[in-house]
Amino acid sequence: MISIAVLAEDELGFRLVDHLTDQVMLEIDWVERDSLGQLRSWWAAPDEGDQRIRWTSIDRLFKKTFGDRARLHTKWGAPTALDEVQLRKFFLLLQISEQAPALAIVARDTDHRDRKTADGGRYAGLRAAREISRWSFAIVGAFAVPAAEAWLICSWCPANEPERRTLALLRQELGLDPVRASHELESTGAKKRHCKSVLGRLESDGRSAWDAFAGMTARDLEAEGEHNGLTDFIREVRAELHRRLGAAP
Repeated sequence: MISIAVLAEDELGFRLVDHLTDQVMLEIDWVERDSLGQLRSWWAAPDEGDQRIRWTSIDRLFKKTFGDRARLHTKWGAPTALDEVQLRKFFLLLQISEQAPALAIVARDTDHRDRKTADGGRYAGLRAAREISRWSFAIVGAFAVPAAEAWLICSWCPANEPERRTLALLRQELGLDPVRASHELESTGAKKRHCKSVLGRLESDGRSAWDAFAGMTARDLEAEGEHNGLTDFIREVRAELHRRLGAAP
């Protein structure tokens, strides 16, 4: 069984990772949906019970584990990239666990920080924390550009005339097609191009974007998310899981 630890910002992040992880496993001929629970498990912090590790809980868990010694190895030097400190802590928590996971998935909204900072944004933080030690588990990033909602938006396909009208209006108002250019939307500030706002408009005719997303295969989603991080995550997690299950990706 493959133990998987997931770090995410919110419920949508966890839901996306859980679903896509299962979808790529189901691509393997001999894997059935009913057998997924026998092939993978979700790692939980000791004595926490909850299998969902949020970014906001890292400091609490780290202090609970290390007490007054809650500081990072000084031999690693000062962190230089965004999120690097928190990821060092998260990986250390996994590493010292009596039952460390085989795979750690880090789900994060990029918030276009790679555009706004000279240090490479959140991608650089993951690279730095991953390379700073020889961790006993594999690490995969699920970086949504600019936010997790963009992964739902890029999979949207109007199913009726009201939905087609809504999308046409959005294209006109935004000056872009939010489905094809979901990576150009925003995730901060009260803007018309905010992912949450756009997603709400698409769903305003009554259909859930999640239902549309969940109805697509991982291969179909891979083709739609080339610029918003979805394609990268599917390919990376597929390669890791298929390798561990003895299947060609």
